[in-house]
Amino acid sequence: LHPNFDARLGSLDFRYQSSYGEIRSAWSMKGTTATWLVTIPPNTTARMPLSAGQQDKFTLDGESLASNKKLRLVDNAEGRPTYELPAGTYSFRVTTE
Repeated sequence: LHPNFDARLGSLDFRYQSSYGEIRSAWSMKGTTATWLVTIPPNTTARMPLSAGQQDKFTLDGESLASNKKLRLVDNAEGRPTYELPAGTYSFRVTTE
């Protein structure tokens, strides 16, 4: 997962039917905040690499990524965290500044 939120687009809803089920990434902007809905199909995982300092701009269910039990930090080389998301649906809020 490589989100790139752009207020000029307003919103985006992408769906892909994989052999495991539907993968979905949908987001909408309100001011400088993006609401991002992600669906990962059963029996799969996704990885979400973030750039340095970007993880502090994300929340999941009102919690920071670092304290959220739904995600797992799998790499943090050079301050660039990568989170693993198990199958499920997630709703992130992202400050885009």
